[in-house]
Amino acid sequence: MFKEILVGLLPVPYTFDWPRARHPLPTVDLAARMIGHLAFGDHIDAASDFGRPDAYLPHAGKSCSLLYPRLGLLLRFDRHRHLDQASLFVAPGPALPEGQNWHFCHPVFSSGLELDATTTETEIRQTFGEPCEEHRDDASTELIYEQPGLELAFDFLPAGTLATVRLRAIRP
Repeated sequence: MFKEILVGLLPVPYTFDWPRARHPLPTVDLAARMIGHLAFGDHIDAASDFGRPDAYLPHAGKSCSLLYPRLGLLLRFDRHRHLDQASLFVAPGPALPEGQNWHFCHPVFSSGLELDATTTETEIRQTFGEPCEEHRDDASTELIYEQPGLELAFDFLPAGTLATVRLRAIRP
């Protein structure tokens, strides 16, 4: 009962009693559309494997984000609280949310691909081929690829090194 009262009074949902986990970022499996055991489309409850988030950000229309700066991870959930986007922060960049003490991640994909802040645009093109979209401005370059059920975006700094990897569910 106490939990139900708190959930109604606090801006943070039921994640407040999730354990604080301190494990590294799990493997990203593009074919299965998963980060560790969390699949795109899973309900927010499945994110408890990542532990209690450092920040909960409510958005308009009941969507929300969970911030895990210690993992270099942001998970965004749609209005039905299903995972629809994940941002993996590899280095400081324009997409990095402010106000957190970020630890940058080194994503490892099930294919064996490992990314870090020294990964270049050329290396991504060699691995994934030509992007379906490309956006350039003075602050960054974005390469966008489509995988079955996922959009995969790589954001690069002006120096040409990787800053952020974003995965977004593509709804049929």
